[in-house]
Amino acid sequence: HTAAFHGGVRRAPGGFGRSWNGLLHRDRGGRRAPDRPRAVALLEQLAHQLPATIVHPFNDPFVIAGQGTVMVEFLEQTRDLDVVLAPVGGGGLLSGLCLAAETLRPTLKLYACEPAGALDAMESVKQNRIIPMTNPVTIADGLRTSLGDQTLPILRRCLAGFFVVEEQEILNAMRFAYEQLNLMIEPSSAVALAPVRAATQRFVLVMIASLVFALFALQIFLAIVTAPIARL
Repeated sequence: HTAAFHGGVRRAPGGFGRSWNGLLHRDRGGRRAPDRPRAVALLEQLAHQLPATIVHPFNDPFVIAGQGTVMVEFLEQTRDLDVVLAPVGGGGLLSGLCLAAETLRPTLKLYACEPAGALDAMESVKQNRIIPMTNPVTIADGLRTSLGDQTLPILRRCLAGFFVVEEQEILNAMRFAYEQLNLMIEPSSAVALAPVRAATQRFVLVMIASLVFALFALQIFLAIVTAPIARL
């Protein structure tokens, strides 16, 4: 969660820097929350004390709308875009992409990519209820959260499907981006790249198999054609 201050920076009693630092980092004084419910309670307490407005990182209509501008840029830069893959954690980015695509290019298909060790979004969409992410096991730490009541209905309505990504595939995608694209990407981003690499590899294998079959068929054809000639 993020705290946004009314009217720019508003100083709390005793000076903004000292007060804010003391409120957020007093783990030695027992202020660090051990779990999500108590973290939310502490955040609400801090927002009341400062005062500040809580801005949810993904389950907020304005945040979702802001994320949708990414799709606007995609469509401006790529005229023939027909499929988009995106990682999903809380679903804010993907919901924004979905809403923008729904308006600007309804035929575009969007797929959610989720780590195998944190499949709450896929289950939530299947069951039409938020499945809490209790014990995520994935290197993609940005995708360890659960969907919200704002993002779930959007994803249910708009998604074409899900890609489940294994941990090794995430690592392989990160290495590919670094070695072949000269990009250093975080694991959460690699979750969306991994299915593309897998599909490319499958396509190459299909092409090789097709070529081998074609050569084999050509060999049989030539053998049949040249057999009568050999008997003359």
